Parts: sequence; structure tokens; C-alpha cells
Amino acid sequence: MNNEQPSNNYDFILNPEKNKARRAPSSGSQTTRLLVVVAGGIALLIIFFIVTSIISGSNGSVLVDFYKLAAKQNDMIDITTDATKNSQNTTTLNNAATVRAVLTSESTQTNSILSKLGQKKPAKLIAPYSNTKYIDQLQQAFNGGTYDSTYDALMIARLGDYAATIQTTYTATKSTATKKQLQSFYEDTKSLVQNIPTN
Repeated sequence: MNNEQPSNNYDFILNPEKNKARRAPSSGSQTTRLLVVVAGGIALLIIFFIVTSIISGSNGSVLVDFYKLAAKQNDMIDITTDATKNSQNTTTLNNAATVRAVLTSESTQTNSILSKLGQKKPAKLIAPYSNTKYIDQLQQAFNGGTYDSTYDALMIARLGDYAATIQTTYTATKSTATKKQLQSFYEDTKSLVQNIPTN
């Protein structure tokens, strides 16, 4: 005689405790995994923001140096433009043409550096560092008949100031390629100064 009890198809209703044992594992492990992923994502975001703030903070002072550099380039280009309009002296005109060509090239390179540093349209940021006092100086010199000597003295002073800004910017930047460009700017500036009459 078979003592085994027939299987009851209604066990899941009559014996709920037995049914619980057969359930799929709870979603607790899934929730834990989800929390770990979320926590990891938040940690990565925090690290990203910290690194970004450090980079942008370190770039801030370098950017100001490049704004000053660009402003000085623009000012001297404007001075040479004024010379081509108001000087009748061949030496002054030739000097102005040379300075203009060199600084126009350097200005293009400086704007390219600023673009690499994330400044696509830096004109408004450069403008506050411009020094337009030369306009009155040159106008007074023109009216007083001392234009060429005033131009020479002004350009020597401006190139000296420009050279100092190049050195400051060189020290502040970490890019080897940019340092090479700035070194070239400095060498060009020394040559330009030597070509200006000092009498």
C-alpha cells in the first residue's frame, strides 16, 4: 500500500508558508547594487567638479596675463597705424611697418592660445587692459612738430613694457609649446627695440 499523500494542487492557498519558500529572491540585492552605482556616480561628479574648479582657477591668472599681452599688442599695432597716417619720416614709416607686421603675427598667435584656453571671443575681456593714452601723446606731438621723436620714445617704452609682460606670462604658463612661442615673442621684441632710433 502506498503511504505517500497525493500532491495537493491547492498547496499555495492552503499552505502559504511553503509557498513563501519558493519565491524568487527579494530585490534587496538589486537595490543595494543600484545604490552603489548611484553613490559611485555622485562621487565621480564631485571629483569632476573639484578637478574642473582647480583647472579653471589655475587658468584664471594665466588668462589675465594673456589678456594683458593681447592688449599691449593691439595698442602697439594702433600706434603703428597712427604713424603711417601722420609721419612723413621714412625711418619712422619703415619702423612702423616692421613693428606692425611682427605684432600682427604675434596677436594672431595670442588669440589662438586664448582660443585653446577656451576663450573663443576674448575681445571684450582684452579691452579693459588697453592703454590708449598714446592717442593724446601722438596728437600733441603732431601738433607740436615732434611726432617722430615722440613715436620713437613711445614705442621703445611700450616694447619694454610688452617684454616684461611676456616674461610674466612665460613664468605663469605650463605649456611647453606656449613657452616657445613666448620666447620667440621676447626675441622679436628685443630686435624691434634695437631698430628704433634713440636720438
